[in-house]
Amino acid sequence: MLSPASPLPPPDHLSFPFALSAAAAVSPSPGTQLHALLVKNGLFPSDHYVATALLQLHAARPDDARRVFDELPRREAIHYDLVIGAYARAGMAAEGLGVFRAMFMDGVAPDAVVLTTAITACAQAGALECGEWVHRYVERSAPELLGDAFVGSALVSMYAKCGCLEQAVRVFDGMPERNDYVWGTMVGAFAVHGRAEEAVSCLDRMAREDGVRPDGVAVLGALSACAHAGKVDDGLRLLREMSRRYGVAPGHEHYACTVDMLCRVDRLEDAVALIETMPMAPLASVWGCGAGGGGRRRARQARRRPRRGRVRAALQHLPRRQPEGRRAEGQEADR
Repeated sequence: MLSPASPLPPPDHLSFPFALSAAAAVSPSPGTQLHALLVKNGLFPSDHYVATALLQLHAARPDDARRVFDELPRREAIHYDLVIGAYARAGMAAEGLGVFRAMFMDGVAPDAVVLTTAITACAQAGALECGEWVHRYVERSAPELLGDAFVGSALVSMYAKCGCLEQAVRVFDGMPERNDYVWGTMVGAFAVHGRAEEAVSCLDRMAREDGVRPDGVAVLGALSACAHAGKVDDGLRLLREMSRRYGVAPGHEHYACTVDMLCRVDRLEDAVALIETMPMAPLASVWGCGAGGGGRRRARQARRRPRRGRVRAALQHLPRRQPEGRRAEGQEADR
């Protein structure tokens, strides 16, 4: 299409967005060359669809995305959302929130997508005051969005991560409709605060109150809550009964979480026994739970105990997975 000898029509505002999307998926990306062609052909910054695709192309590089954004003569909500999200994914949530504030100064009203992205950035940055301001804005200007699954879930998660669990529960209780995603977010909020009983009870409340069946993510959140709270027996019971009670078969991530829970309380023998009963081959994440949860001291204890086949041999060699400096410290301690 770009060659003068090509029988195909030259690329236009319809074909370039697809080319930009393809460029974002390959490495090295020809994005710079495509950007130059867009300017040469007069499609940037004038065309909305081309500008949006170009922002998506630069999403992994927020500074480049911001330069594209600053050149746009007319910005719409989706453009702000892409830049805010680019900053948030790069760990630069404060910069993203600066773009969100500029949106109001530019007279552009945020939609549900932008609000969700901004609230998520507030949670990432620990910016509780900003998150509360967004919450008040929604209550005042678009109260119907409080029933949106993504906006509501983002608020629940933001308050929980900022230490305001009671406020998270109030937002959750005030939502008119709650699907499995919303319930999963509430379970995760309880997990962050180590509230195991409330997290597990949510799994039963879902069906009773809203007719929603727990999925694997919600059950994993409840298991994580048990691990953080040290409720080992409750966690083991949940793993054992999750298939019968909720119709969710334990996956690798559920076993990994339970192994981590056992290692946190020095129950290495039980962790080994659980790994040996897994219906699938344990992946590196399971061994990582053993190493992270057990630490050097528990790894040395496992080394002194009798072997139990291939699984115990793997646990026995956990110290070798540690960085060189930490391994040397462990050897010094052994002496």
